[in-house]
Amino acid sequence: ESRTTTLCREEWRSALIMGTMTLSLFAGFALLIYAGVMAYEYRSASDVQGVSGLPFNVAAILASAFALTLFGSVGVGGDLVPIKAQAGDRIYEPLTYRPSFVGFNHRIVPGTD
Repeated sequence: ESRTTTLCREEWRSALIMGTMTLSLFAGFALLIYAGVMAYEYRSASDVQGVSGLPFNVAAILASAFALTLFGSVGVGGDLVPIKAQAGDRIYEPLTYRPSFVGFNHRIVPGTD
């Protein structure tokens, strides 16, 4: 196997995974909308009868829609990268310097005023 074949397989695999995640995200949203319509129809029909709660099938569709949406959104998000605060020209006193409480403004580019 050559290196290009391995790269093509890895790219294909990552594209397939991304497609699966995107498909599950859209399927989850579609099921959420479908379950909402079913719940609305059930509620509007049950107002006359005085029945409360949702039927089991609507609750099962909601649970599966939540799981699909969660699975899809986690996969589509991409890789997480750490944020590195740039504190090069700032002076901190040793007694009050606590790295966990350093403010970080991500909208200002250092060196431009």
